Amino acid sequence: MIRRTPFLLIFLTLTSCGTDNQNPAGTKVTVSGAVQDQLATFIEQARTREARGELARSLRDWQLVRDLVEHRFGVESWQSTNARLASENVEWRISLNQQQQTLLHKIQQLEAAARDPFQPRAAADLWRQTRLLAEQLWGTNALATAVYLEYEAAAEHDVGQFSAAAELYGTALRIRKRVVGQEHPDYCSTLGALAQVHLDGGEYDTAKQYLEEATRLHRSIWGGGHHRYAAHLNQLGIVHHRMGDTTKAELMLRDAFRILDQHPEDVHSLLADTAYNLGAVYFARNDLPRAIEHYQVALQSYEASMGRADRRSLRVMDSLAATYLTQEDHRAAEIMLQEVAVIRAQDLGEKHPDTVRTLFRLAVALGNQGNYKAAEPILQKVLQTQQSDLTTDPSQLRKTIETYVVLLQKTGRPEDANVLVSRARSLE
Repeated sequence: MIRRTPFLLIFLTLTSCGTDNQNPAGTKVTVSGAVQDQLATFIEQARTREARGELARSLRDWQLVRDLVEHRFGVESWQSTNARLASENVEWRISLNQQQQTLLHKIQQLEAAARDPFQPRAAADLWRQTRLLAEQLWGTNALATAVYLEYEAAAEHDVGQFSAAAELYGTALRIRKRVVGQEHPDYCSTLGALAQVHLDGGEYDTAKQYLEEATRLHRSIWGGGHHRYAAHLNQLGIVHHRMGDTTKAELMLRDAFRILDQHPEDVHSLLADTAYNLGAVYFARNDLPRAIEHYQVALQSYEASMGRADRRSLRVMDSLAATYLTQEDHRAAEIMLQEVAVIRAQDLGEKHPDTVRTLFRLAVALGNQGNYKAAEPILQKVLQTQQSDLTTDPSQLRKTIETYVVLLQKTGRPEDANVLVSRARSLE
């Protein structure tokens, strides 16, 4: 899912040697050497002066940036498109009338409110209001409107409204295609975000189609050794895995991991994501040693960048514990699951599905070591939670009951076991 850095208008990011320098307008320029130093100076001057309201001087700086970029990359390059948009953005601000300034202020206020991370549903509504005002100010086919469409789409995606998110991203994509063209990083980013919506919605064929195009375009723009290209290979690997093609999934994920592993300090999270996805592929193939190897790489990378209590670290620990269980290393699984269960219960609550899944695995790990006394109260808690939750998958509930039946049989309580067996049969 995309997450763009906010600004007033069309959100241009000028990047230098892999470092993003935020600036008002819509995209990315890669530079190097002496040109890089000159651009960095002019960009910083332009941003500072624009922030101070010195728009005329800022405009001169942006025009210098535009001249340098056009000389370095050519007038028709996407980098020059970005520099031109940044310059035009300041020109537009200089010509604002009072009515437009009032409308822009309202947009800024709504945007600030929409960024409240504790109101995901409200965020989608606020972004919709922001986008409607943006359409009044810039028009329905403006690049700025596309940015707000994408924020609205991301908010809808966050609350599971996949159809709404896909429609919004699709509209933004059409605007970007018209304004900056397909051979542009921002077009590719929107295409990838649209693919992610379809992936999360279970529409794998559609996701695959969009991702193949985004991956091809990213390779054309950035080259085969760039982390943006690797990011789309990672997504495409996930799609193939979900579609059951672990051979293609492994090839793409290994290629992505190879690219990212060349600069691990710069791409901690993406490297960890790819290692985790590779671990999942190997787990699905029952190649447990390689699954453990890649899960451990993912865990180390997540810990280095986000800490051990981060939700992504916990996800890897949970999967690693599941691999230990399959490998019948129950003690190693128990130790890891104890830690995950405590953190998840504190952060998510004992009835959250992730906590319940971890507790179930912990009970299995304890039971497989013969520690039925410790396993039984955990299984009871899991069963009670699943029975009271109307969204529980019947197959998962049946699995919990069957596990409890085995425990009761091993502890000499066949009558209690028979009662649960009847309950399990009623779920078939």
